[in-house]
Amino acid sequence: MGRRKRKKVVYKPVRRLPRVFNCPNCGHKTIKTRIEKDKSKAVVICGFCGLEQEVEASQLTEPVDAFGDFIDIYFKGQEYNRLIKRAQRLEDKQNFSELALVYEILSDICMDNSNEAIKEYEENHLDEDLKNAQKWKAQSEEYFRLSRDIYQKLDLKELEDGLDDDIYEDVEDQQYSDGKTSTKPKRGRDLDEILDDKGFLELD
Repeated sequence: MGRRKRKKVVYKPVRRLPRVFNCPNCGHKTIKTRIEKDKSKAVVICGFCGLEQEVEASQLTEPVDAFGDFIDIYFKGQEYNRLIKRAQRLEDKQNFSELALVYEILSDICMDNSNEAIKEYEENHLDEDLKNAQKWKAQSEEYFRLSRDIYQKLDLKELEDGLDDDIYEDVEDQQYSDGKTSTKPKRGRDLDEILDDKGFLELD
């Protein structure tokens, strides 16, 4: 009689969640997270450039979760500054439809910042946090008013959109090996570039 063949068991290695991450500021893989003992907060810090941010945490928070919250905060600040510059360019070009949309986004960002400052005030009871909350709320209301005014004037034909032929805000020339020069969008180390990095969220 032939012996019954044993089914080959394939063992797959368990992939652990990463604990060291790439820094969006300096590009080095030197960011670590420290979750406080009471599990209510986590500190994300880069060992190379010193970038540091405190984020909320819970009993289930892992380092990768804290890092994700840190990335959201980091790029939200950059996005706000970029949109401020974009709004000025759109106003100069009289591209009012897109300008109104940018004002709406700025209004939402300011309101988010106001809500975060209120949370900080409720936890720490610092007058500075309350002032920040009021400042961001007033800024949010101002951007919202500017957006509504533009939409109303466009509907009444009091404003007319200018042409915006500049698809890319900032460009740089790239020299190819055949001697030809091409223009492409200029990019900093933004979120897409970090996510494309093979070392980003690398698993052990």
